[in-house]
Amino acid sequence: MNNTRTASEIAEEFGLGQYLSQEPIGRAGRGVLALTTKSGRFVLKPMGDAASAALYAEVERQLNAEGVRQPRIFQKPDGSLISTRGYAAFEFVKGTSCEDLIPARLHSAMAYIAAFHAALARLRVPPGLSDRKDPWSRAASIHFLIDELPKRIDDLDLRTTQRAIAKSCLDFLKERREAFERSAQLVHSDIGPDNILFLGDEVATIIDFTPHVAPELFALCQFFYWSFLWKMDIRSAEEAVRKSLAIYSENRPEFLIAEGALHATLVWAAAFRLFGPLLAMDAGLASYSASGIEVRASLLKGIMESEPFNFSSGL
Repeated sequence: MNNTRTASEIAEEFGLGQYLSQEPIGRAGRGVLALTTKSGRFVLKPMGDAASAALYAEVERQLNAEGVRQPRIFQKPDGSLISTRGYAAFEFVKGTSCEDLIPARLHSAMAYIAAFHAALARLRVPPGLSDRKDPWSRAASIHFLIDELPKRIDDLDLRTTQRAIAKSCLDFLKERREAFERSAQLVHSDIGPDNILFLGDEVATIIDFTPHVAPELFALCQFFYWSFLWKMDIRSAEEAVRKSLAIYSENRPEFLIAEGALHATLVWAAAFRLFGPLLAMDAGLASYSASGIEVRASLLKGIMESEPFNFSSGL
């Protein structure tokens, strides 16, 4: 969406005030806009369906009720949450994403994410959420990865060495199935540097809520994947993960990690980041570069072979 008329129509639908300007925000091609009207600034974001919007509204109310700042979603005068053009309107929260997680920001992020997960744990898991058939939901499902994906692995667009890594990963996960038999809850599966907004060294909010049903540790491992493993050598990433978990546990004492579960869940998180794009491409829903797939496959292999991650929450 890049024309003034469309954004103006959405502003009018939601009663957000007279349109003044718009600008794209976030990653290119996602269609997310910062909208400015005479009443203020807002975020317009494509929303797949009414159920997704309703779930976000429930999450937003729960988090804000518990003092965890989450951008408000706006209703149209008729109470619905999506415009005729398929967009939802959100509160604009001031803040910037930050790749440099200096100690003060890491402490703030861990405390915020701990409160975020604690609040989500008190929400019911919506019926059908764990049964969604879109590529990313399937890639996040440990049952799909272990029980169904092996039958489809040869159909995915993988080089010979990448296919060997993928098959080895699925065997790895199958052998450690019991490590994943933990209570699952509603989680945000894409908490990373791009989706955490800071004001100074304090977290302002977490954006781009991506709901899945998974253990809390799986969501936390997504943060470790993007914040540390994606950028660091394994030893440096191990130290960063250890420090982060210590801070997290201070803010969430009831959170415990069984022996071996961290390493296994990090592999699961890395598998999600490889198989999600592959399944999306196979379905004709996305495009990823061959070099990007290679980086993800190589990182998955490195994590599988990294014994240093075999520590529990007794840090």
